[in-house]
Amino acid sequence: DIPSIQQHDQYINVWDCGGQRVFLDVLPAFLTSRTMFFLVFDASKGLQDKITTIWNQKGKSVQLETLNLSRQDLLVQWMSCINATLTKRAEQFYKAQHPEC
Repeated sequence: DIPSIQQHDQYINVWDCGGQRVFLDVLPAFLTSRTMFFLVFDASKGLQDKITTIWNQKGKSVQLETLNLSRQDLLVQWMSCINATLTKRAEQFYKAQHPEC
């Protein structure tokens, strides 16, 4: 006899932060113990290139400004935010499991 497998609905939520720095402040709210995080960037552009903000308005791209920030700087900021958030959560989890420490 093969044991039956219960079927459950599976859900996935996708949040696209668009690489914008403003989302760094809200990112920790989306990082949970069940979060899978993908950091995607355009590798065809140089890491030292400056960031240019581009918005789409009614189907047309509009360049707003060039920031004094390289693509590498922005990647490091995103990775640092993720690392800091997950490290803090891991420490909280450890302390909850080991209150004597």
